[in-house]
Amino acid sequence: MCGIYCSLKCNKSDASCGSSREDPVLHTFMEYLKHRGPDGFSEYKVNIGSKWTANFAGCVLWMQGSELTLQPSVDDKYNTLLWNGDVFSGLMVNQETSSDTKKISQTFTKINGIEILAILSSIQGPYAFIYLDVQNHHLYFGRDRLGRHSLLWSSDCEGGLVLTSVGKRNVLNFKEVPAIGIFRINMNSDLEKITLYPWSDIAAEMLQNIDQDSVLKVEVSSETIQSPITALGRRSKEELFDSEHLLNQYNTKVLTGVHEIRDFIEKLQSSSDIKNSVKKLVSLLRSSVRVRVQTHPGICKECLECARHLRIETHMSKNFCKCSGLEYQQHFLQCSTKSALYGAQLSGTSRTKSEDSSIGSCSENTLIVCHNCSTSLEHADVKECPHSTSARSCEEMWTGGNPKLCNHSKIGILFSGGLDSTILAGLADEFVPLGEPIDLLNVAFERERKNGKPNRKQAREKNHLDSTERKKSSYLVPDRITGKRALDDLKRLYPNRQWNFVQIDVTQEELIRERDRIISDLIYPLNTVLDESLGCALWFASRGKGCLVQQNGAETHYSSPARVLLLGMGADELFGGYKRHRTALNLKGWHGLRNELQLDLDRISTRNLGRDDRIVSDHGCQGRLPYLDESVVSYVSSLQPWQRCCPKPEFPPGVGDKLLLRLVAWQLGLHYAAGLPKRAFQFGSRIANSKERANDVSSRL
Repeated sequence: MCGIYCSLKCNKSDASCGSSREDPVLHTFMEYLKHRGPDGFSEYKVNIGSKWTANFAGCVLWMQGSELTLQPSVDDKYNTLLWNGDVFSGLMVNQETSSDTKKISQTFTKINGIEILAILSSIQGPYAFIYLDVQNHHLYFGRDRLGRHSLLWSSDCEGGLVLTSVGKRNVLNFKEVPAIGIFRINMNSDLEKITLYPWSDIAAEMLQNIDQDSVLKVEVSSETIQSPITALGRRSKEELFDSEHLLNQYNTKVLTGVHEIRDFIEKLQSSSDIKNSVKKLVSLLRSSVRVRVQTHPGICKECLECARHLRIETHMSKNFCKCSGLEYQQHFLQCSTKSALYGAQLSGTSRTKSEDSSIGSCSENTLIVCHNCSTSLEHADVKECPHSTSARSCEEMWTGGNPKLCNHSKIGILFSGGLDSTILAGLADEFVPLGEPIDLLNVAFERERKNGKPNRKQAREKNHLDSTERKKSSYLVPDRITGKRALDDLKRLYPNRQWNFVQIDVTQEELIRERDRIISDLIYPLNTVLDESLGCALWFASRGKGCLVQQNGAETHYSSPARVLLLGMGADELFGGYKRHRTALNLKGWHGLRNELQLDLDRISTRNLGRDDRIVSDHGCQGRLPYLDESVVSYVSSLQPWQRCCPKPEFPPGVGDKLLLRLVAWQLGLHYAAGLPKRAFQFGSRIANSKERANDVSSRL
């Protein structure tokens, strides 16, 4: 995940206030931007006519291409691109070894102005971007159709504009850029208004309220952009007919007991229509997971950090291998010590395009990395790293003529043991080389200590527990229990995989400290109790620092080196996983449920995705959302609501909600997860206080 930043300043009458003036807002945000993009930083300033100065800055997380590409990308005509995204499918998918940033920049260079809208409509994958068309003095910016990557905007007191991936409280007044289209600023005039080119499937009522979410006056163009999600919103105008549906025969019988539910699921699987729907969804999810676990440079955080310290330039090459009939990509790293790129970025110093990138480095003779002693990689129940020794210098590990193979974890999964995350784990096993572990990140929060003396029963229980047992009981939250149970299923179904179940235990003191230090800024501009609990839980989970439990019960400290995290966001919105979906069906029938499902997708970017992107990216890793792949969303949106879920009273939680996804889990052999009722992340990890109202403004942010 990259951190991108752009500020527009009016030059006014002072000609010297352009490129030479420092940008105090960028300086304020720099730490957070570099958290998102720790692998490279570059800054570029340009005068646009006589009126405006634009300052572009990019902090890069290297996730695509055979080598790192710095941003902003400036072509021969001085057109400037900041790209925080991945092209996973569509006409713009990158078949070469260069990064998406290079390909998109080269494509934009060859076309005229407004034609970039057609290019963006052909992209399937998450993104936020900023692009300066120098010839026409136009600035384009926006987010993908679902708003999976963060972009904030604010006007300043001097009549300018600031766009950034992440902000801070009490620094300007930021809002999230709405994910309803692409915005264009005409810099031939003042910033009195901007033009919005909406996605073709955006509802008219969403466009009517655009000024509430904007920091400038917005003029909505009649020209729309073809949405990459083909069926979104189409069903709202169609009639619903469910009289012949297989589920109707269960209208009078409430399912109870394990055996009845098992018989019900197996009977559904015998229906040809349902079987075809499950088969189609499994195929789409496999493709979505495959591209998300295979698109990366093939190097973990630890090995990349080692390369940075030694000023080693790494180039990724791929081998196509087969294992158990499955083809996957094996990534090799060709290393040399001639490049100073990573040494320059490690120092934390910024540079402009005109500055030299060389910088002094640490002495290779004195810099020692001992993987066997690293808290990030030390654990007795994990197979020995092929590079591990008691002590080995970085030079010995990373130089020489032979390619280096990083066998550490590169893929992590936020893992509660629930339906969504367990399916992702099972599918990821198919496409990650067997020599690499997969990290399952399971977070639990210490139960809040209350004032006052414990009662007699509590005192007796406490006296019978030693300190280790007391610690374990403090973190034995619902997600820890289901996570371990689902882990047993994964080990049974995929015995050749090394599953690292990372137990992340968070004390009350650490929660308060990190929330006040950084998490509140990442959640901003959102501010509710729900935002706080979800944001904090996601930040600690994606940090990946916890412990692994060995077979003898001993715990070993572990910090996940994975740079790609698979997240289950979007599954509840697509497949009807919330209580409000059951309420909508009971009160308003299938029409009400269909409208509620549509509303959830319409507002997922503002409610969840921008915040989650800012949180996860703070750890220098990238969150990827397989359930929100354009092909998956298009297919599921084309289904009738009862083909996705059936939250009728006779189908209790754990059966009717997310029914189609439960059938997928059942087909994959994940029977335990298939029958688990939906449990909110904030309650499963025990961070939330059930007595607080989720939509109230949090006093702690």
